[in-house]
Amino acid sequence: MEIDFQIGIIGSGLAGIAAALQLKKAGKDSYVIFEKSAEAGGIWRDNVYPGCRCDVVSHVYSFLDELNPNWESLYATQSEIYDYINNVIDKNAIREHIKFNTDIVEAIFIPEHGHWLLRDGFNQTIRVKVLIVALGKLIRPKIPFFKNADQFKGKIMHSANWDSFYQLNNKRVGVVGTGASAVQIIPSIIHMVKYLTVFQRSAPWITFRHNINYTTADQSRFKKYPFLLRLKRFLYYRKNELLGSAFVGPKWINRLFSYVFLKNMVKAIYDPDMIKKLTPDYNVGCKRVMRSDDYYPVFNRANVDLEVDQIDSFTADGIKTIAGKEYKLDAVIMATGFEVADFNFKINIIGLKGQNLRNLWRANDAQCYKGMITSGFPNLAFVSGPNTASGFNSSLLLMEAQASYIVKYIDQIELAGKRSYLDLRPEVQNTYMDDLHRRFQDTVWLSGCQSYHQNSNGKNVYVFPGYFRQFKKLVKRFRKGEYLVFHN
Repeated sequence: MEIDFQIGIIGSGLAGIAAALQLKKAGKDSYVIFEKSAEAGGIWRDNVYPGCRCDVVSHVYSFLDELNPNWESLYATQSEIYDYINNVIDKNAIREHIKFNTDIVEAIFIPEHGHWLLRDGFNQTIRVKVLIVALGKLIRPKIPFFKNADQFKGKIMHSANWDSFYQLNNKRVGVVGTGASAVQIIPSIIHMVKYLTVFQRSAPWITFRHNINYTTADQSRFKKYPFLLRLKRFLYYRKNELLGSAFVGPKWINRLFSYVFLKNMVKAIYDPDMIKKLTPDYNVGCKRVMRSDDYYPVFNRANVDLEVDQIDSFTADGIKTIAGKEYKLDAVIMATGFEVADFNFKINIIGLKGQNLRNLWRANDAQCYKGMITSGFPNLAFVSGPNTASGFNSSLLLMEAQASYIVKYIDQIELAGKRSYLDLRPEVQNTYMDDLHRRFQDTVWLSGCQSYHQNSNGKNVYVFPGYFRQFKKLVKRFRKGEYLVFHN
C-alpha cells in the first residue's frame, strides 16, 4: 500500500520542531506532525502556573538557526517561550504540516511494506515510511496517592493543570513538593495568600538565578548585530559545560559547589532551625538543581510554615501529617512533578514480532541506541528519548544533535528503496548501553539519592551522563554498518 507521508512526527513541542527544522534544512517536505492538542508548544503551552519560566539561559534555550533578539530577560518566561516556538513554526512554514487535535494511539510497523501504520483516537489511519516520536519527557503529571484526598472540601490542582480562574487571594494554601515548579510557584503566590504551608519531602539544592532584564536598546543591538546572540549562546553553553564538572568531574568540585550553595542559603535565611530543614542530605546534582533568587526569603515570613514530616492523609479541611499535626487549608497545589523514567506513554508502538515498545522498555530499562533508535523497531526514531536530557546544560542542544542524526538515518532508509527498512543490530545497542552505564560510574547521579531520573528498577534512564560535547561526538556520524537493511 502507498504511504501518505514520507515522515511522521508525533508532538509539536521543542523536540518535534527541532526535527521539523532539520527536515526543512535537508529539503525533506513530505512530513506531517501529529499534535493531540489544538495548539503547538508542548510543555510551554500546558504549564501556565505563576512564576513559570525556564531554568536555562534563553540564548542556549533557542535553536541555533533561530536565535531570538527579543528575549525580555536572561531567563525566559513561559509565555515568551510559547510565543518563540510558535514564531519559529510560522517563520519556517511548519504550521501547514501540523495536524492538530490528532492523538496517535497506535503505531504498527508493517514489515512487508516497510512502513508504519498509525491510528488516531478517531480510528483514522495514516501510513508513513519513517516515524519520529518527539513526545518529550515532562508530559505526564505525577499525582501521588494520599488517603482521603477525595474527602477534601477545598481545591486541589497540579502545577501542570493550573486553574487560572481559581483565586488564591487570602486563602490558606498548601504546596506539596519542593521541586522545580514549587520553587517558582511559592515566591509568586506568597504575596496573595493568607497563609502558606510547604510540605517538603527532601530539600532542594538551589543556586541564585541572577536574572537580567533586557532593555529595548539591548534587543535593538541583538537585531543589528546577530553575532552577539551567537556569542552569548556559545559563552553560556561553555559556562554550563564548566559547571558540569560538579556532576561528572572530581568530587572536590562537587563539595565546593555544596559549600557555595549552603553559604548562600545561610545568608538568605534568618532562623537556624529553618536552615537545618532546608539543608539537602544528598550531593549537589544528584537531583535537579534549582535556580531562584526569591525562594529562600519566603521562609523568613511569619505566614509561612515548612513541614518536613510526611503527609499521612487528607482531611475534609486540610492535611494531616504522620506526626498527627493537622493543617487547615483552602487549597492544595500538587507541585509533585512528572512521571518521567518509566516511559509510560499511551501510544502502543508495535515493532517486529509484535513487540510493544512500552512493555519492552519496562522490561529492559529503556535500552535505546543514543537515545534514538531501538533494535526491533525499524524506521523509528526518538527525539528526547531515554538518557538524552542534560543534567546541567540545555537539553535543546541534545535535541538538535539528535535531529541531525535522524536526518542521516532517514537518508539511508530512502536509499534502501521504497519498501525496504533499516533495523539496528542488537549487538550495537547492547554495546552502547554497556558504555552508557560505564559513563554513569563516579558521576553524581549514582551518589545515592532517589530522583525522577530513575525508573522503578532504580536505573537512571533520564540524563546523559556526560558533557554535551561528548554526546555531540557520539551522534555526529551515521554508520550504516550498524544497521541491517531489509529489502521487499
